[in-house]
Amino acid sequence: MFDTPFLTLVDGHFPGKPFSYFLLSHVFKGEMWPSLIQKAIAKSWLGYDRMRFLKCSTAFRWLTGANCIFYSFNEKTNLDFFWKKMLEFQSSNFLLTASTAKKGSSWDKSTGLLDDMTYSIIDTRLHEGKHRLVLLGTTGIFGGGCDGRWKGKWADLPVPEAFIPKKVSDEEELDFKKRYFWIEISAFCELFQGITVCRYREGWSVLSIDPKKAARGMENALYLDVKTRCTLTLEIIHPEPSTDNKRSTGLVNIHHGNPGNEVGKVWRSIPRQETTDERAVETEPMEFEPGAYLLINSVTSEKVTPNYRYIIRSPMPLKRKHFWCGNPMVKSEAVHISLLSLRNGKTGREVKDGIFVRDHSKGNTILVMAENKTKKRIGICIIAESKNEEIIYSDEIQIHPAKIYNYFYIDPETACVLGTIYCKRRMEMREQPKLECSYKIKVIDGEELKKEEKLSPLDNKRYAPIRLSELPVLENL
Repeated sequence: MFDTPFLTLVDGHFPGKPFSYFLLSHVFKGEMWPSLIQKAIAKSWLGYDRMRFLKCSTAFRWLTGANCIFYSFNEKTNLDFFWKKMLEFQSSNFLLTASTAKKGSSWDKSTGLLDDMTYSIIDTRLHEGKHRLVLLGTTGIFGGGCDGRWKGKWADLPVPEAFIPKKVSDEEELDFKKRYFWIEISAFCELFQGITVCRYREGWSVLSIDPKKAARGMENALYLDVKTRCTLTLEIIHPEPSTDNKRSTGLVNIHHGNPGNEVGKVWRSIPRQETTDERAVETEPMEFEPGAYLLINSVTSEKVTPNYRYIIRSPMPLKRKHFWCGNPMVKSEAVHISLLSLRNGKTGREVKDGIFVRDHSKGNTILVMAENKTKKRIGICIIAESKNEEIIYSDEIQIHPAKIYNYFYIDPETACVLGTIYCKRRMEMREQPKLECSYKIKVIDGEELKKEEKLSPLDNKRYAPIRLSELPVLENL
């Protein structure tokens, strides 16, 4: 729904209490458009009262259709990393807001800021060569004063003329200037709970793909035929949850295309962690050379792949003479081959003669793979423990402390993805450490394996093992 623009008709009548105030945000002369937008959103949400607890990211999403990410501040926030990201966001002309926490009577009112309030992020400045400042804006102006304005250092530095409308009186210009204030990033990260980044790219073309439900044993994929060198971003939207609100994790592997939509060599692998309330994730811009590409979206935290929707954006027109996109069905085995290609020709750790285990860590996800190069069938048990002091989860791999051994069964001369391990992370303003685990591994064969298979004939792995001779080689990841 977010990627499909639609018209909402509104009139110029605004609700209010008798002989009192209007139920809308404060506006200035010549600025009726914010109130009209607010009324349109209220109409979509069936009332102004429904907007009381509406998150800024949701409002941005309704207004622009773009993906929004909330970055939280805490004691681990890295100011250098934050400043670097702010400059990146500004260079992309993203819409930015900052919000304070809801604290009520415990809020320090001496700062001038209001709790549970959203401020617009307008600009940044390096002052006197060393002070990194952020320009914020508020609309809370009543009776000549300004509610919610920062009272600390640098607040009253001059506001760039570009942010002051040209056709205003001297009195109105003073009011406009009171809406803005500067704050140093150290105080900003201490007093605010985080920022919301709306990744709206003005003027970019949009192509939406809504795949049909895949048949049993099949998966949806994307086929891209790029005729002209172009820049693309890919957004993946999770369908509405039916039973729970678990955010899924996985990898997006982009392979060089070939006839028959078979899995070719991997061009790029991107970790996919859903980071928004809309359960979506968007890649950074990628430069595609002319050629064919097969995009496989693997869901590593769920047994059955949901019916995802895809949105492709580009600064150039997505016309057929430049770009073509298809939605082929591939066998589930193709997803397994795509994941196993991440071995990059490496065998991993040899845990027993001819038995190798390798993990592939990307973002908040670890892919655990095993190879059986022997001539005999084996059973393997893996128990994982986090090295990052983070709580880890898995639907297949056992997590320490495990009281019993559950085995995966692997045929001779085959490889298999045993499962994935992941952690639930919030987006923060710091370099996120790579998820790492240590493993306790046990391998059985012969009579011990036969005995175990009688007790537990089925294992928990999602994919059937694939012969080593059938696996492609990673090109450059």
